[in-house]
Amino acid sequence: HSHSHSHSHSENSQLKTHTPSPVPIPTLTPTATPTSTSTPSNTAARATLGDSDSSLVSIPTPPTSKTTHILQKKETKTTARSATATTTHTTEAKQLKLSKGVSHIEFTAGKDYVRLLQSKTVDLSGKHISDTAGSSILDSLATSPAEELYLYKNHLSTKTALSLGRSLPFVHTLKVLLLGYNMIDDEGAGLLAKGLEGNRCLETLSLDYNRIGDKGVKHLANSLKVGCSDSALRVLDLDGNQITDQGAGHLAACLEVNRTLTELSVAQNRIGESGLKCIGSVVSRGDNTSLLKLVHMGNPGSGNKVICNEIKAALKKNKKIKKRAEKKLRKKVDFRTALFNHFD
Repeated sequence: HSHSHSHSHSENSQLKTHTPSPVPIPTLTPTATPTSTSTPSNTAARATLGDSDSSLVSIPTPPTSKTTHILQKKETKTTARSATATTTHTTEAKQLKLSKGVSHIEFTAGKDYVRLLQSKTVDLSGKHISDTAGSSILDSLATSPAEELYLYKNHLSTKTALSLGRSLPFVHTLKVLLLGYNMIDDEGAGLLAKGLEGNRCLETLSLDYNRIGDKGVKHLANSLKVGCSDSALRVLDLDGNQITDQGAGHLAACLEVNRTLTELSVAQNRIGESGLKCIGSVVSRGDNTSLLKLVHMGNPGSGNKVICNEIKAALKKNKKIKKRAEKKLRKKVDFRTALFNHFD
């Protein structure tokens, strides 16, 4: 009996040991705890303390582990990066559509190139533009406000020249047209020349390194003779073509009449001594006083120093004539201004 009594006494002492003692209320300022589902350990703790003591003791939900924070941060960064990549991809796709050649994406980019013609300076050099696409682009040139159009190093030939010839008489803003390093031949030059006859705004035309021979040069020279009184063309670049002495003769005949061209470039052609002399004599005789620059190096006749010196002297004379004319014009303007101010 005494043994059982001592055993029950030890059980009572163990129960007393597990009875929770009152927890002192902390004096810290209460902070809002995040709302979350209680874990099993919290439920057990509350059951031990009793619902009546919940006002005295608050066991907050365990804070999110550091690993969870890192994972959430990485997930947020990945989502943001994915969104940025999508936007960038879309933007690059649009830019690629405008910058890549239409020969690769055929006519889907045609409208985009037409939209590009709404800028004042349009550079479509080296875009692998096919003749069909180039024709479509230049057909809309009449309604474009572009002042400079660069079409260097494409695949443009007769079809493009035809469209350009149709558009040029109706173009009123284009001043610079660069068509170098294409495949424009004599036929294309002839079609382009027809458009030049009716154009009144183009100042610089570059046809360097195409396939233009004497027949094509004849068409161009005739167009500058026919419309010379109204033409605005100042610079004509025919470098790297197939012009011989015969073509040089056509250019010389043009210079006898034309008074707007100030720069003519025929370097890297097939012009001999007689062809260069023919052009130089027009200037040296005083039949043309407007030409100020003639580039002719790389031709068979360019090695003749006598002819080269004659051309140089004639151009120098023209420059002096131009300076005197400009000085005279300034004096006239100053006199009119002074006269106007006197009677004002």
